[in-house]
Amino acid sequence: MGLQSILMWFALAAMTLGNLAALRQSDLKRLLGYSAVAHAGYALIGVQAMSASGLTAALFYAVGYGAMSLICFLVIAAVGRDQDRVAIEDMSGLWQRSPGMALVFLVGLLGLIGLPPTVGFIGKWFLFSAAIEQGQFMLVLVAAINATIALYYYLVILRQIYLVEATAEAPAVKWTPSLVIATTVGSVIVVGMGVLPGAAWDLAALAVAALLG
Repeated sequence: MGLQSILMWFALAAMTLGNLAALRQSDLKRLLGYSAVAHAGYALIGVQAMSASGLTAALFYAVGYGAMSLICFLVIAAVGRDQDRVAIEDMSGLWQRSPGMALVFLVGLLGLIGLPPTVGFIGKWFLFSAAIEQGQFMLVLVAAINATIALYYYLVILRQIYLVEATAEAPAVKWTPSLVIATTVGSVIVVGMGVLPGAAWDLAALAVAALLG
């Protein structure tokens, strides 16, 4: 078995096991942790393609994923007041308690789902295109199925935020200057790289070219 085949199986395992584990979680930090394993699997699609375009797509996606996950983890930390465990139910009615924070979280989650106009969409497009160039249609199909699985548990979170009423005991969620700055920068990256991916792609391509010599 060659290196490309090994990396392909790692990608398949990471995507599938990460998403299946995330489905079972009620704790948001653990859910996003397992989701991170799945997203690492998506990035490996580009790496295992073993082409300049594939490596560029993997680096592009990794940067975008960093911004998406940063937004979500910061909001979760704010809602949970830095508690070790933050349940999905703790997000109930966030749009009522803090509309701005609910919107920021939506941006991050739409990116993780992979919907336009976020970097999550265009990043997956680049990754899948790199695999298709290698004729790996089944790998792309499995990745698309995994993205559909992930859609379910992301929608569960969004339902809690936007369709479930906040309880009287639910604490107010407070913004801090550092939280405003970090989530704003993250949101700009998530949407900016999705709408205008050219500059980020070119930088990633330069980095890959330097790496490959």
